[in-house]
Amino acid sequence: IMKIQKWINKNTKQLNNKRVIITGATGGLGKELCFYLAQLNANITLAVRNETAANKLISEIKQKYPNANLAATKANG
Repeated sequence: IMKIQKWINKNTKQLNNKRVIITGATGGLGKELCFYLAQLNANITLAVRNETAANKLISEIKQKYPNANLAATKANG
């Protein structure tokens, strides 16, 4: 059985200097996608309604990926 890290290394490329904007980032697939993109060194902007939840998520990601480039922006709607 292939470990996820081995699969990621084999099947993805680094996203250095690429900006990605994620909506729905604080839960479900959006949250998992943020962790995945942080691992690939993407610059991630979380477009969120709940800034407290976004800051919590940023802290969680930074614990695992200390050099992650993350920012949250308030989305209206």
